[in-house]
Amino acid sequence: AAAKAIVAASFGQAGQRCTATSRVVVERPVYEKFTRLLVAEVEKLTVGPGSDPATTMCPLSSPKQRDSVLADLAKAVEQGADVLTGGGADTEGDHAHGCYVRPTVLGDVTPEMAVWRDEVFGPVLAVRAVDDFAAAVAAVNDSVYGLAAAVFTRNIGAAYRFVDEAECGQIAVNHPTPGWDVHLPFGGFHDSGTGYKEQGEDVLRFSTRVKTVAVHFGA
Repeated sequence: AAAKAIVAASFGQAGQRCTATSRVVVERPVYEKFTRLLVAEVEKLTVGPGSDPATTMCPLSSPKQRDSVLADLAKAVEQGADVLTGGGADTEGDHAHGCYVRPTVLGDVTPEMAVWRDEVFGPVLAVRAVDDFAAAVAAVNDSVYGLAAAVFTRNIGAAYRFVDEAECGQIAVNHPTPGWDVHLPFGGFHDSGTGYKEQGEDVLRFSTRVKTVAVHFGA
């Protein structure tokens, strides 16, 4: 279930969405099994034009964005990331002149790598193993960003701990990273935040200028 949800969150709109999942933290005992399941789901994706009903992942928005993503991938490999699937441009057949990049999963990613620190904004998913829950939360919070995160667990106590401790403006439990529900406040923390939220009832505060007035009547 986690693998299916993460693929939907990562590769919808080819990862060109601010709330797209780009980093996955996995507890070490299930890392190998989970990455196999994840890769299997990613390899079911069909890259193609949006006009084709068979397409399940669209091209990138421009040649500039395609080249930027490919440069990020090359740097990740240079720094030691392992390409588990994908890893380059899709230039076969009709895709030769398009902005297609294969959906990519990178394994053995470390916190020192640029792909873990910087936003790629493309169909690239970095996976990292940690020892336990506390290390997972620390890995999530070790970032200048804090827009959206999700946790997958059968342990309701762990779910509430994650909600409490993760430094993100939007949290999901056993669900893709949130951010498209217009009835819910939208916005993040740290460099992903402005101090205000859009959408939901909070948009009233976002769109309102408050004036404070004090009046004394009488002597």
